[in-house]
This record gives sequence, C-alpha cells and structure tokens, in this order.
Amino acid sequence: SPLSLWVRTVAGPTIGFGHLRRALTLAAILERSAKPHFLIDSEDNWSKYEVIQRGWSYSNFGSGVWTDDSGPAAILIDTREERGLADLISSAKQRLIPVVSVHDLGLNPLASDVMIDGSFSPGLEHSSPPRCYSGTGYLVLDPSYVAVHRVAKPIPNEIRKVAINLGGGDSSRFFVRVLEALRLCGRELEAVGVPGFTSWG
Repeated sequence: SPLSLWVRTVAGPTIGFGHLRRALTLAAILERSAKPHFLIDSEDNWSKYEVIQRGWSYSNFGSGVWTDDSGPAAILIDTREERGLADLISSAKQRLIPVVSVHDLGLNPLASDVMIDGSFSPGLEHSSPPRCYSGTGYLVLDPSYVAVHRVAKPIPNEIRKVAINLGGGDSSRFFVRVLEALRLCGRELEAVGVPGFTSWG
C-alpha cells in the first residue's frame, strides 16, 4: 500500500480554524510523497468537511488509531488540544515513525522530532526537540496568501490606524504586548483589535 501521512488537527469556534488551514496546506504539499489521512475528533464536522472536499480520508481520533504495526510514514500534529497526543507520540517513537508538530507562540510543546513555530514572538527556548525551527520565516501560509504577502506594498510615512488580529483563541495577553510595542512609536495611533472567536474584551 502507498505511504500515508497521518495529520492530527482540530477546528471549531473555540480553538479557531488556523490549525486546520495550516494542516491542509502542509498536507497538500506533502501529498506528492505520502497520502494524507486525518485524525479528527468525532464531533469536528468542520475538519471532516474540508478533508472530504479534498478527496482525503479520515478516522476518529482515539485509542484505536493504531490498527497494525505498519503505521504511517510520518505524523504531522497541528493543534493545541493536548488530549491523546502523548500516547500518539509515544507509540510513534516505538515504531520509529517521525513526528512533526506545528505551534503558536511556543504553546503546548511536544516531544516531537521536529518542532515548527512561525510566530512573530518565538517562545521555544524552554524546549529541546532534535530540530526546532522558529520565527516568521517558518510561517505556514496558503499559497494564495503567500502570493499576496510577496506583492510589494507601499508603506506611508504616516500610519494613523492599526488593525490587530492574533487568531481565534484567547490572545488577550499578546494583544496587550502589541499595544505596548505600538506605544514605542511615539505617535498617536488608533488601534483596532479583532478578538476572533473568543470574547476577551
């Protein structure tokens, strides 16, 4: 049978949809080498819909995920939902299957073989996976967003309004840090915060 890539992710109004979008983007790139198979919570209909739309397979994430000793060629994890991850990674290590994890701001560090954190404020100093890639150079973006990102954009000398969107989860403490940084500009600015799916004021 062809090699498979297991992808563990979660989407929904509480955790947001960024994890799913990144996992789908990476799966599309890696599909050339291994067939994506998603590990999804039984109630996560958002992820199921997106996976089916792309013609990929999925199974409910849980204790019965290992059905034989062959397993996948590799496992990709992109979620802050910790339940079951330690067992998944432990089983993968026993079978010598590499695990790659994608993170935000150093949250939920895992015992993976490769850790990727594309945050503007990397926070992985406390963890020591065999390989760790952090910083904005490792952002995982959909190809359409990459095209927009690479277009040359004129930046005016006078910026009067700043929109801040830090994702779908509770990003209140990071919002305050951004405001403190903007205050260092020494000019009057209007800052508009977009809270995503979590109401934190």
